[in-house]
Amino acid sequence: AGTMSVTNKAITTWYFGANAPSNRFEVVTGGRFEANNTWFVLGHNSSSTNNELIVRSGATFACNGYTNLIGQSSANNRMVVDGGQVAFNHNDLIVGSNSSAPNNLLEVKNGGVFALSSGTMTIGGSGPRSRLAVSGGSRLAFTNANLRVGVGSWAKGSVAELVDSELTFANTSPDGSNGIGVGSEGGSASNVLRFVRSRFEKRQANSTLT
Repeated sequence: AGTMSVTNKAITTWYFGANAPSNRFEVVTGGRFEANNTWFVLGHNSSSTNNELIVRSGATFACNGYTNLIGQSSANNRMVVDGGQVAFNHNDLIVGSNSSAPNNLLEVKNGGVFALSSGTMTIGGSGPRSRLAVSGGSRLAFTNANLRVGVGSWAKGSVAELVDSELTFANTSPDGSNGIGVGSEGGSASNVLRFVRSRFEKRQANSTLT
């Protein structure tokens, strides 16, 4: 266990599986990975399938300042927050970016926490059958952020499901413009946001989450 911190003056791309399949990046208990001005891509080209990024219990993965992709042009990549903590600040996250990137997954389980500030989490940019699975007392915490399920015209059959978990929004904009959207373009059909025994809370300006 240890800390790896990366700060770049210019935007830098980190590839976990650029042109090859079945790679794994793992942050284990007590470990911390922190990157600033960094764009990370899990599964870049069509050949780079079945890559994994795993954040274990007691570990932290933090990114600041750019868009991150789980499955840019490839299938069956997954990021798993297994009891650990992920913090994205001024970042967007897209699961299934292109139409050639189906069946990519973001999973938060076993009490894991995924915190997103000043960005948008998109489940199914244009990638069909993209998935967000949150379970086991885990939490999604959004601050001035958005959740979108099925955005591009090819993003069919994308699913965001929370089971025994929690989704919270804290927005400082008075109109509460940040929030949730399911289905955007005409072809983005059959997308689902599902809550099963889960809690949803949204707080507006001058409110706090406890």
